[in-house]
Amino acid sequence: AYEALTLICKKRQSLRGVAEKYAVGRDTVKQWQQDFVRYGALGLLHEILYTPVDSRLEQLVVLIKTVHSHEHSSYALRLAEALDIPGAKLDIIRRIHRCWGYGQRNNENDRKYYYGLQKIMEAIEFYKSKERRPGHDPQRKAMTFFPRDCNDSFQHKIELFKELSLCQKRRHIRPALRRYGVYPDRYYQLKERFMTYGVWGLVDLVHAWKRVGEKISQELELQIIEERLKNPALSPGRMMDKLDLKCSRANVQKIYSRWKLSSFKKPISIHGVISTPIPEEELKKPFIEQSAKLRFYPASTSPDLIQKAGLKVNLGFESFTNHLRYRSIYICNHPEGY
Repeated sequence: AYEALTLICKKRQSLRGVAEKYAVGRDTVKQWQQDFVRYGALGLLHEILYTPVDSRLEQLVVLIKTVHSHEHSSYALRLAEALDIPGAKLDIIRRIHRCWGYGQRNNENDRKYYYGLQKIMEAIEFYKSKERRPGHDPQRKAMTFFPRDCNDSFQHKIELFKELSLCQKRRHIRPALRRYGVYPDRYYQLKERFMTYGVWGLVDLVHAWKRVGEKISQELELQIIEERLKNPALSPGRMMDKLDLKCSRANVQKIYSRWKLSSFKKPISIHGVISTPIPEEELKKPFIEQSAKLRFYPASTSPDLIQKAGLKVNLGFESFTNHLRYRSIYICNHPEGY
């Protein structure tokens, strides 16, 4: 699409000829022109088909998988139904898993790839939702297609990589970067993203605002949700007392507001994962076996010896006591030994 508009705007080729060259209809080329004027080069990216899903359902499924990557989809379904999230189905939950890289392989590289892809999709949706003026004028196509003061950053990166692809030698790269005002470090970042995601990797990501204070961990957030559903009497203050939290109350209140926990007035019986009490393992301290002196003396006359796990026994003496377990020996008390 971008090459077709380049031929029309810069090289002044006819719309009919360009449509025949790329085997598309003229209405399609006209739609490309309208999207290019409205959104810039972002409007030329292919539309990706998607299934509309409640944002809270997607956040909940990703939250559970982040805390417990091996948790079944049925638990996310039960928790979504308890939170009254519409559209919760096992098929939808499994699709969300695949869209975030939580497939059957459970590979960390897959999660990183799909996480970056989700960030790109969020950035495209954000840029298309806001009012933008890329500066492309349909009345002055040649002059405003790629001017010197181009406001379309995505098109700026596309033109940069088009010029870099024509460089025959590596020493020609740095002058091209200088003309486009791109630092070498930034170029290597863009190159890595371009090799991973293609032209989609050149989209500027939308970064979150600088957060003041610490963010509550995902594990604690899931635990607060489970505890609040089981006990509706837990206000943010009582929740902090029960879980012995030292964080800000505002952070706990944000979780209540995000998941609308204050609207639940009756307890909901769910089998939680985080809030389920973990059975404490009884640690049995290793102790030294009964000494040979206690075996020789009767129980009534045996001295009170303190058993300590940190004591070290000589290996020779230990082998000797083990030898006495299953072999009988004759002891002679005669001073001369016979």
